[in-house]
Amino acid sequence: MKAILLIAMVICTSELEAQFDRVKGFRLYGRDASQLPIASLEGDRFTVEFDIFEDEPPDLYLQFVHCDKNWSPTSSLFVNDPIKRRTRFPLPFRVASDGVKYYRYQYRFVVPSDPLFPTFIHSGNYVVELRDGKNDDLLAREKVFVIERKLRPAMRISNRSLPSTINPYNEALQVEVRVQIPEIDSLTREPYIPYNLRTVVLVRNKEIERAWRIDVDDQNPETYVEGFSLRHPTFVISDVPVGTEYRQMDLRNVTEYPEGSVLRPRLGADVSRFQQRPRGDADGGATYRQNDRYSDYVAYQFELLWDSPPGTIVHVVGDFNGWHPDERSRMVQEGGRFLWKTWLRRGIYDYQYLVRNGDWITLEGNDWRSVSNFTAFVYYRDPRYGGFDRILGVARGRNRGELQ
Repeated sequence: MKAILLIAMVICTSELEAQFDRVKGFRLYGRDASQLPIASLEGDRFTVEFDIFEDEPPDLYLQFVHCDKNWSPTSSLFVNDPIKRRTRFPLPFRVASDGVKYYRYQYRFVVPSDPLFPTFIHSGNYVVELRDGKNDDLLAREKVFVIERKLRPAMRISNRSLPSTINPYNEALQVEVRVQIPEIDSLTREPYIPYNLRTVVLVRNKEIERAWRIDVDDQNPETYVEGFSLRHPTFVISDVPVGTEYRQMDLRNVTEYPEGSVLRPRLGADVSRFQQRPRGDADGGATYRQNDRYSDYVAYQFELLWDSPPGTIVHVVGDFNGWHPDERSRMVQEGGRFLWKTWLRRGIYDYQYLVRNGDWITLEGNDWRSVSNFTAFVYYRDPRYGGFDRILGVARGRNRGELQ
């Protein structure tokens, strides 16, 4: 029996290795791993981090693609010149520690920085693409925000009980973002047109793919804009789910999680937390083990016990996939058990399960005692160069984690 289990384990590990991407652990973050990747025209920077397994350091570069508020590439070459919006020098790296098996070179650097990529000229949404300079293959892609501090918006967060549903689904947050628009830019003498400030996007922790939008043109009855086209509008959304604190696991301990096999949850499979009191988390970040032979990747299997109807689709999200529930993070259902195998760098991870169609509550719960970071981006439609979206200001807030 032991021989059969060993053979099955080796086969499973080999299958995972065959699927192991050339680029591993590609992620972007701000001041620390729990912060959104945000740069500014005034000098703020974000960190780029990933690992490569190749015999020699490859010729890599970053391409920065300016996008509109819907994340579609901006068509104007004045804003989105591909020649100017890329790194010009080899990306800095360090050689992996002796004994590390699954990568040879570790990349970690900040953007913008001289002479690699001196500065951003325009604010807005950007897609950061990691490309192979030899054949221009796209290796990885993530989203980042570049802001200006032309405006100083203020955020107010309060609890709200939704009348249309029952506990705990009714526990929500109301977020108000108040903006004061000057008549003219004090440095460039550029006039600001209040009518062109139409959209605010709200992000919880690092969940970029789950952002909420407040727009004067939307049809959502839970969002509205007070004072639109005036110089002091307030953007309001009143049905933001408070959610719950993330689950957390720690893969740093080699004794608890030994090498040479597909690792599984040490305390058994996860179960639903629907009515459980939330515990603390790291606001969606991940902390890697560093600079020793065990700062390597391990094959890991997420396991969830949930008695759900056949065909139910469940995803795992975390910093390891940009909190993005796509087909690559879809779990396999085997009876009442859901499984998902992947490779993770040894470290501490926040993660969570969600059901297809964006249901973050059924498996995890929803509780006013949960605390999260919220970031609001204020978009302005600049009419120059055929029109493009800028981010003129950002507001940050954190709900208090108190019951109604």
